[in-house]
Amino acid sequence: MIRIAVVEDEKEYSDQLFSYLERFRKETHQAVSAELFCDGMSFLDEYKGDFDIVFMDIAMPHMNGLEAAKKLRQVDGIVCLIFITTLAQYAIRGYEVDALDFLVKPVTYELFRLKLEKALFYLKGKADTRNGDVLTRVTPVVTGLFAAGIGLSVLLTIKDVKPLEILPFILYLAAMLVFFDTEIDFIGNLLWATDGNSLDAGFLAVAVCGLIAVISGIVAGLKGIEEEA
Repeated sequence: MIRIAVVEDEKEYSDQLFSYLERFRKETHQAVSAELFCDGMSFLDEYKGDFDIVFMDIAMPHMNGLEAAKKLRQVDGIVCLIFITTLAQYAIRGYEVDALDFLVKPVTYELFRLKLEKALFYLKGKADTRNGDVLTRVTPVVTGLFAAGIGLSVLLTIKDVKPLEILPFILYLAAMLVFFDTEIDFIGNLLWATDGNSLDAGFLAVAVCGLIAVISGIVAGLKGIEEEA
């Protein structure tokens, strides 16, 4: 069950979002539940960290959506946040609170569904990471380290090991240490990129360095075979 909070003070738009959610549920058979909050203050007062996605209006009385989002991030740094606004330039500031995306009023169902599916894709990637999904987390890493290890062992059997031959493995291991700790969803990022979206920089760095390391290992191995012959 995906739990969604709608923080919107205008009844016209809140009713519209709820009708969109109901239509999405019927079309996709995705189990979703939604709760309405009429302003940021009441949302924060009642917040218990049990929502997966938050649709947050920016222009609201008492406390605007950006201020509410900043306070939200102080207690929950991972909930998926999507802003709703009449002016796109306000939503651009969403990067300050790590917002996933934004919707500009009036919102069409097609665009709403696109953003919601993006949020669900994001949540799936996070769930796979937290649960230690074998295919997502372990396989690419083990495969890469195994290939790099074989290549490195081949290099060490060669009498004249040049520093440049070791460099690709150092870069690969450095990329692993820097980026793997940021909970990169390798397969998720690849699928997201093939859908026309930007590739995660961490995934790209590890993939490129790993590829260089493997190719270097193969070249060094062939070189070693030729020297022994």
